[in-house]
Amino acid sequence: MKKWLYLGIFDLTLIIILSLISGASLKKISFTDIASIDKLGHFAFYGFASFCFSMHFKINKFKYIFTDFIVFTLLFTLGLTLEFLQYACAEGRFFDILDQLANTIGIFSGLIIANFLFAKLCSSKLSKNA
Repeated sequence: MKKWLYLGIFDLTLIIILSLISGASLKKISFTDIASIDKLGHFAFYGFASFCFSMHFKINKFKYIFTDFIVFTLLFTLGLTLEFLQYACAEGRFFDILDQLANTIGIFSGLIIANFLFAKLCSSKLSKNA
């Protein structure tokens, strides 16, 4: 069951590409539209990535709490690194602490949902075997 791993890698690829696109190449939309969509995008992409990687590790019987910590740490660090790279390298882009906050909330949300669903899957398998 590597589908979660492949989905997570695909999501990470999108995160990196979308984060480093030049701001000058983005379609001009009003600031308020961009701000609300941007934060939702950060939340959704990082949440989905953490969900996918957490599910992959759980299904493949890695240690749960330890792997969730690793998933959180790596995704948080990726988000922070991309924010700095936007500031340093991407024309028309800048470091935004609110993007990092949206990333962090998304990561936590993805991990919580993965833990909840995995617990449900395990309990339903146990009740079927009983």
